[in-house]
Amino acid sequence: MTPLHLSKRVFLNVLLMLGLVCTAAQAQVTWQTTATTISGYNSGSCTLLNGTVKYKVFPAYLDVEEDVEIGTSGTVTTGNDPNTLEIVATFSLPAGATIIGGLLWDGDRLLEGKLLDRGVADSIYEDLVNRNSTPPPRPRDPMIIELTGTNTYRLRVYPVALGHSRHFRLRYQLPPKIGVDGFEIRMQAAIIPLFTPTSTTVTVSMLNGGGVDSVVYVESGLKRVLSLPRTLFLARSALTASAAAGSSALRILPIDPARQVAVKTSFYDGNFAGNFLNLYAGVSEDVLKDLGQRVEVVIFWKWHNPATWIQHTSSGEQITSYVTTAQSQASQILSLYSSLGVPGNRVGLLHDNSANEPRTFPVAANTEASYQQAMDYLRSLQGSYAEQFARSLQVLPGNGGLPLDWIPVSKNNFLKSIRLVKTLYSPDQNVVRHLIMVSVGPEYATADASLNDSLNQIFSDMPFTLSTMKNWGYDQAGFDLWGARSNHAYSGTLVSTTYADVPGFSATNVILTVRNELNSYDFTIPCTGGLGLTCSSLEFHGKSDYLWNDTLQWKAYRSSTGALVGAATTTPKKIAPDQDTATAVLWAGSTAPFSEKKELPLGPIYGFVDKWANLLATDKDTLGQLAYVYADSGVPRIVNQNINDVIPNYDGTNSPSTSISDALTASMRNSAFWRIEHGRGDLLFVRIPGLKAGLQAEIELFDLSGKRVGSWNSLSESGFLKWNISGIRGGAYLLRVKISGIQGVKRIAL
Repeated sequence: MTPLHLSKRVFLNVLLMLGLVCTAAQAQVTWQTTATTISGYNSGSCTLLNGTVKYKVFPAYLDVEEDVEIGTSGTVTTGNDPNTLEIVATFSLPAGATIIGGLLWDGDRLLEGKLLDRGVADSIYEDLVNRNSTPPPRPRDPMIIELTGTNTYRLRVYPVALGHSRHFRLRYQLPPKIGVDGFEIRMQAAIIPLFTPTSTTVTVSMLNGGGVDSVVYVESGLKRVLSLPRTLFLARSALTASAAAGSSALRILPIDPARQVAVKTSFYDGNFAGNFLNLYAGVSEDVLKDLGQRVEVVIFWKWHNPATWIQHTSSGEQITSYVTTAQSQASQILSLYSSLGVPGNRVGLLHDNSANEPRTFPVAANTEASYQQAMDYLRSLQGSYAEQFARSLQVLPGNGGLPLDWIPVSKNNFLKSIRLVKTLYSPDQNVVRHLIMVSVGPEYATADASLNDSLNQIFSDMPFTLSTMKNWGYDQAGFDLWGARSNHAYSGTLVSTTYADVPGFSATNVILTVRNELNSYDFTIPCTGGLGLTCSSLEFHGKSDYLWNDTLQWKAYRSSTGALVGAATTTPKKIAPDQDTATAVLWAGSTAPFSEKKELPLGPIYGFVDKWANLLATDKDTLGQLAYVYADSGVPRIVNQNINDVIPNYDGTNSPSTSISDALTASMRNSAFWRIEHGRGDLLFVRIPGLKAGLQAEIELFDLSGKRVGSWNSLSESGFLKWNISGIRGGAYLLRVKISGIQGVKRIAL
């Protein structure tokens, strides 16, 4: 599989600024004079006169129209022409976004942006601007947009007079990703957020682009369901790329969110011919469960005889130590509970105060309603609650001694509570169940331990482990806590928190296998261990002549030993529009589009601005009679079906930015670019970006102890190496490849 873009795109946390043309300290859209032969170059600030953003919502992307009118202000140095200024803006879009169209107003005329070879487009634009004329004549109106860096673009419009404005409209496509809530699409704008003040509101329209009647809209972490169409009024700052991380970003979630989504489409002929897969895969709770990587913790908190916690003596009421103990436990259980419920970990609660029916909360992750309800309940028990509760009960005379007939009652209540505890766990298989027991209050001690057998019988079909909180125990008539702990001790990884030791996770590598009818591709998703399991997500963008499978295969390996932990199969939510150009653009514009065969430069074929092609609008590109169609809304999508229409002299070898040798060096030093493929029989392929045919490669395979288990010599083919691994057992290994004195190492699973 050949990667077509060698540089990783990163979603910028700040908008990049073009520092060379700014006299206003905070301005990010500026004007500049173009003549350098008269009174020297000078520049000034621009203002946003009008700006609107229209989002057409599709199931797997946003189709955005951003309409902008920019005015100029300030002064021009005497001798320079105030009527031939140039507007310059540098902006960023998220990784995988694509600019797919643009319109420029020239009076009442509409000029349509076209794709041209970046060198040709820049030459045409500069000829029209004619920076060295004295004074510059009014040229034909050009607008140019070019990719200047990773996810960064520069827009230039010429001419504009001082105190006047220019009007243009951009169309771009925003991709989805896996975020904190699963599959989501983040909203932003390109040009409008560049202006100050950021408090000025912008009109934002959200429309049903196709098959989306309503969405979950998230702003500043607040979620609400919106029916489409909907008009919003948002601050400019809310539409910046700086909201890239976490729940603070403007986001759109589907009504039925998923952590694994496969976006597919197929074309049967033409330059698009093939089967496209855009996979967005997060490690879900179900995957962790099936991989044996989920822990369920229930806290069983017992208040024994709270009516005795306030004692009446000749000197008046006295608060016993049980009250202060209950207050301390309440605070510590709240803290412990708040630390649980992280990915891979679910927590539940049973609180029995002996006066009322026990309060129960089933195991849940911190994103679920039951978890939040339990937290609210625990918060209500803080501070003076225990004292007030004890005072509300009828106290016993004297020293509050317990009647002897309380023992069978206490035992029966214990068994009732344990049966309730069992119901709080999920019925899922292949999970670790842990019980934390803690109590406060006076309780008889008995010599028998009959309840231990009863506990084991209740949980006979559901293995569990048991512990207490630090510094606290669990008192119960007829129950031997220490014997129970010994019989139900946890033998795996324990994570020590401030108030309890709980089952945890070792660092794990999850291998996700994506298959089509002929080939399979393995991807490593690292997971950091601890109280929970924090895993990365995977984006895979593939094109094949063969249909992609609907299922995904998962395997988990211990990072420390390489031992297999478990395996799982999932079926992602499928979005499959028929012959959908936008889905193909999601593939082509992604950070790493992979194809099983050689592909031409993608921007010119699929119709978006990239390192090969700029968008240029001149007066030759007028829409003519079609102008009225787009006067108020819409931008024609760029369509180019022949690369020679854009790059007439393309020969399939030259690159505008990266030589093959540089690409190979970068790829060898960063094995994250490598892709491992299993072929027929025992054939194994490693795809290395920039690898030419005919290079001699030395291949070595080591187990995780460092022992070499095999070595091969392979003559490279274009983009890949292949060799036969017959006799090599399955498991985790280190793969080392040496080519022309350069080596790289990658961890793989066979």
